[in-house]
Amino acid sequence: MLTYFVSDLITAPPGTMRKVVIDEPHPDLGPELELAGPLRGTARIHRIQHGLLVQCDLSASVDCECARCLQPTTYEMHSHFDEAFRFAGHEVEPEGFRLSDQILDLTEPVRQYLVMELPINPVCRPDCRGLCPVCGEPLQDHECRVDSSSLSEPWGPLANLLQTETQKR
Repeated sequence: MLTYFVSDLITAPPGTMRKVVIDEPHPDLGPELELAGPLRGTARIHRIQHGLLVQCDLSASVDCECARCLQPTTYEMHSHFDEAFRFAGHEVEPEGFRLSDQILDLTEPVRQYLVMELPINPVCRPDCRGLCPVCGEPLQDHECRVDSSSLSEPWGPLANLLQTETQKR
């Protein structure tokens, strides 16, 4: 759990700071973010006028599929965020975070910021060649042995089908 007891900071004067080491072996951050390993990082929690300011640096890895060759790959994510957590009774923007009792729960902001770090098109390596346009196999260590002459004539397979149909008549 990414929850921290912060009663000492709540009663401390503004400007007080505490550093927290984050090392969660199996964090539960929701179904859209299945981490491949532990979540690690640091959080600096500062007491401010009407709450706490959290400055967080995180790193994690997620299992995904290469957008080019469709092979499984692991993507390393790094994220930084600064978020204010307001005390109850103080105005909070609709998307802001509140402190609940004396517990600081970083689960939701961590989830949101890591989801934003997910790549739209992850690749297993920058020079990934993708899939063979003829046989559909990954081109990593593969040379296609299928005749590619039909690729130069895009309607070739349909013409063959038409010839087969006319021969049947």
